[in-house]
Amino acid sequence: MIELADVRFALRLWVRHPTLIVVATLSLGLGVGATTTMYSLLNRVVHYDFGFANEEQLVVISNTDPIFGDQPPSCEIVQALLQSGKSFEEIGLSQPFAVPVTLSGGGPTGRVTQTPVNEDGLSVVGVVPILGRIYRRDDFKDVVKQKEARAIVISYDAWQRYFQGRPDAIGKMLRIDGEVRPVIGVMPKGFTLWPWVDSVAFWAATDLRQIPVARWMTAIGRLKPGVSRAAAAAEVTAVSRQVLQARGEKTENVGAHVVTIRDWMFSDATQILTFLLGSVSFILLIGCANVANLLLAAGTARQREFALRAATGAGRGRLVRQLVTENLLLSSVGGLTGVLIAVVAVRVYPLIAPTAFLRDVSVDLRVLAFALGLSVLSSLVFGLVPALRASRVDLNEALKEGGRVGGGVRRRGRNALLITEVSLAMVLLVGAGLMLQGLVSELRKLPCVAPESLLTADVLVAGPKYSNKTAHDSNIVTPQVEAFYDQLLEGVRAMPGVARAGIISRLPMNVWMHHFTIVGRPVPDEEHRLAADFSEVDAQAFDTLGLRLLRGRGIAEHDVASAPWVAVINKAFADRHFPEQDPIGQSIHVSIGWGGQPGTFEEPQARQIVGVVSDVAYPIYFNPTQR
Repeated sequence: MIELADVRFALRLWVRHPTLIVVATLSLGLGVGATTTMYSLLNRVVHYDFGFANEEQLVVISNTDPIFGDQPPSCEIVQALLQSGKSFEEIGLSQPFAVPVTLSGGGPTGRVTQTPVNEDGLSVVGVVPILGRIYRRDDFKDVVKQKEARAIVISYDAWQRYFQGRPDAIGKMLRIDGEVRPVIGVMPKGFTLWPWVDSVAFWAATDLRQIPVARWMTAIGRLKPGVSRAAAAAEVTAVSRQVLQARGEKTENVGAHVVTIRDWMFSDATQILTFLLGSVSFILLIGCANVANLLLAAGTARQREFALRAATGAGRGRLVRQLVTENLLLSSVGGLTGVLIAVVAVRVYPLIAPTAFLRDVSVDLRVLAFALGLSVLSSLVFGLVPALRASRVDLNEALKEGGRVGGGVRRRGRNALLITEVSLAMVLLVGAGLMLQGLVSELRKLPCVAPESLLTADVLVAGPKYSNKTAHDSNIVTPQVEAFYDQLLEGVRAMPGVARAGIISRLPMNVWMHHFTIVGRPVPDEEHRLAADFSEVDAQAFDTLGLRLLRGRGIAEHDVASAPWVAVINKAFADRHFPEQDPIGQSIHVSIGWGGQPGTFEEPQARQIVGVVSDVAYPIYFNPTQR
C-alpha cells in the first residue's frame, strides 16, 4: 500500500538527484513512446470500423487454383450460389481498387476515382445511402460503355464538392469521360468498400451478367445466420465444380476459400505491424535495462541511508515499499513522457502514411490503457530487482565510514553494472536491428536497380476517342493513344532533371497472368498449361527501370503493330522454359485474359523472342515462378 509520506520522500530525493531522474525518464519515455506509437497503428488496423451492418456475417469468397492461386468466383458461379445454394443471403461484387476518370459538372473539372461494382456490390454491406438509393437491376436498361449503368451513386465528398451538399442533388447530372450521368444516391460520410482506396468519387454499377465468366471483381458474401465458413466453403466448392463441369472444364483441383472480410483485408497488415511492435519493444527493454542499472548504482550509493533506517527499526518490507513507490512514480512520469511522444508521432505519421485509413491514427482510450500497462510493467521490470537488492542491508559493513575494501567493492560493483548494461543493450540493439533489417530488406526488393531515383505516374486515357470495345469485353486502342503518349513522353523527357523516361502498361508486381504456348512444341493439356505475366513497354522502359540486357536486343522504336511482333523475356523465364536452348529466335503465342479463363482469346500473331533481360526482385511473400 503506497503512503503519502513515501511519495513526499521520493519527490525530495528527485530534487536532490535531478540528473538521474531526467536520464531515467527519457530512457523510459522513448521506449514507451515508440511502443505506444506502433501499438496505435496496430490498434487502428485491428479495430478498424468498417461501418458495415453485421460485419461478422460478411466474408470474401474465392476459388482456389493450383496454377493461379486464389481467384474471385466468376459471375455465373455467384449466380448459381444465390439460386441453388443455402449459405448466402447476398453476394456483391466490387473491384478492390479505384479507376481514374475525368469528371465535370457542378464544380471544377478534374481526375477522380470510381470503384466498379455489380448491382449488389453496395447493398451487400448493408449501408443505407443518406440520399436517394443504391443500384437496382433495372438500372442496366440505360448503359454506357456497353455494360455500365448510366446512373451513379456518389460519395459524400463528391456530393459536397459538386453539389455543395444540397438535398436536390438526386437526379442532377455529372459528365464522366464525356458521358452525362444522373446521380441516384449519396453514400454516408466516410463510407468506402475498401479502406485503402482513398477519395472515391462514385461507384459505377457494371452488368457482369453480360460476361458471366468474368473474375475481375472480388466477391463479398453475407452468410445466413448459423452458417459456418467451413460449410460455406464446401458449398462454394461444390457449386463451382458443377458450373465448370457444365462448361466441359476439369474440376478436380478446384476448391474454395471463405474468410472473414476483416481477415481478408487486414491479416497481412496485422502481421507486419505486430512484427514491428515486437521490434520497437526492444527499445523499451533497452530503456528498462538502462533504468535498472541506474537504480542499482543509486541503491549502492544509498546503502548508508538504508542502514541507518534499518538501525532505527525499519524492516526490509518497509524499505522495499519505499523503493517500489519511487519506481512507480518514475515509471508514471516516464509513461506520461512516452504518451506525449506518441501523440506527436501519430500527428507526424499522416505525412508518410500510404493510405487514408492509416492516416487516421489517434491515441485513444485503448492506447492510453496500453501505455499505462506498459508503464506499470516497466516499473516491475526495472525496479523489482534493484529494490530487493538495495533492501538487503549489512549493518556492520554499511555503517563503516568507508574503508579501502568497501570502496573497492563498490567500484567493482559499478564496473560490473556498466559492463552488464552495455552488454544487454548491445544484445537488444542487435536483435532489434536484425528484425528491422529483415523487414526493410523485403520492402526494398523493388523490381528495379535504383528505386530511389525513379518516379512513376499513372496516366490513363479513356472514352470512345481512345478505345473501342471488342467482342471479348476488351479495349482496343485507337491511333490517338499513340499520339497522346508520344506527346506526353516528349514533354516529360524535356523536363529538367529527367535522365530517361519510358512507358509500361503495368509495373512489375502488378501481376496479370496469361496462358501462352511455345511455338513448335506440343500444346500441354489444360492441367499443365503454361502461364506468365507480361507488360507492354516502349523502347526506353528497360533503361529507365534499370533492367540489364543480358542477351539479344531490347524493344526498339520500329517494333510497332505493323511489324513482326516481338517479346523480351527475363532470365528466370529463359532458364525455366529454355534451359538447354538459346531462347533468341524462339516464338511464343500469348492468350489475352486473366488466367486463361473462358472468354479469353489468342493474339493474332506469335511473338518472336529477341532479347533476355535481368530478373526483377520480389519480396518473399510473392513468388511469380512462371514470370
